Amino acid sequence: MSIVMGPTTVTCVYGRGAYVSGQRLASELLIEGLRARGWRVRAIPTPVLDRSDETQARMWQTRLRMVWQLCGAWLRGIRAAFGSGPLYVNVGQTRIALVRDGLPVLIRSLLGSQGRIVLSLHGSFFVAWTREAVEARLLRRMARPAAFVTVLGEKQRQHLIGLGIPSHKVVVMDNTCLVTPLADEECERKQAADGTAIRVLFLSNLMESKGYAEFIEAIAILAKKGQSFRATVCGVVLDAERGDRFTTAQAATEWIQRRCEEINASAAVRIEWVQGAFGREK
Repeated sequence: MSIVMGPTTVTCVYGRGAYVSGQRLASELLIEGLRARGWRVRAIPTPVLDRSDETQARMWQTRLRMVWQLCGAWLRGIRAAFGSGPLYVNVGQTRIALVRDGLPVLIRSLLGSQGRIVLSLHGSFFVAWTREAVEARLLRRMARPAAFVTVLGEKQRQHLIGLGIPSHKVVVMDNTCLVTPLADEECERKQAADGTAIRVLFLSNLMESKGYAEFIEAIAILAKKGQSFRATVCGVVLDAERGDRFTTAQAATEWIQRRCEEINASAAVRIEWVQGAFGREK
């Protein structure tokens, strides 16, 4: 089956920072797939602030560089907004990120263009928004010219509809990391055949909202009960959000290291922290 290409170029806008995020990975996977199928794609990554530099003497240089990069991305995005080519925007979910990533869509909304825009919400921060929140109002404005707004699950879809996004525009796109889980019996057979201790894995960027701290605390509780198993926490500490437990990435890092040492003092449990894995290793 051949694909007949037209003269237009798809413009893809997404946030890209120092750390690898689900938003970035999903966007770059889409770009790679489109190009592999013969599409012409213009990628416009918008800079994401690396807050781990806030305590460093060169913090102002980092922020000036980010402003310069953002101005360049906006100029390219504005040019795309005034064109007629399709727009794909994997939009961030803070007030700043909505404007940072969504500027081309907001411009097309003001111009009255319709139908050649796809918005993507990767993640679920928006489920905490109320209908009258500033973020919800911005998203409704961006959704006006959009053909589709994609989310990762049915509950997220229903929440968007509740925020005022027309139901016919909201489409569920399954998360690309979904796999069919093993049944209990299959898991037991696997463990028996392997002949080793049970192994558990936490694989994600380490953000408080992902629950990595609760995972480690649960391992600590089981260690006291004498259950024999091995645990791995695999991921990089992110400082992109301000959580209730930790205020900096350094504080989170020190806590993880300390808790792992305490757990490994147990005779039955071993826990390992792998600070990020990619490709085949992952």
